[in-house]
Amino acid sequence: MAVTFDTRKAVKKLRNKGGFTEPAADATVEVVTDATRLHVTREDLTTALLRERLWSIGSLLAVAAAAVTAVELLN
Repeated sequence: MAVTFDTRKAVKKLRNKGGFTEPAADATVEVVTDATRLHVTREDLTTALLRERLWSIGSLLAVAAAAVTAVELLN
């Protein structure tokens, strides 16, 4: 699941409420954005695993159907 992070709002809040200079606020938001972008959630992994399992099952079914068709054509 993607996390929505309004960088413009974060910079504004750091400047107005945190007393940050604009360069400091920009750098802080950039660090937070980079750090959160690199993380994979449990939901991401579960979704990827499910997708791989479904792909594997679909592939096995396709191979089985091809084998049945080949046997019937040979008879």
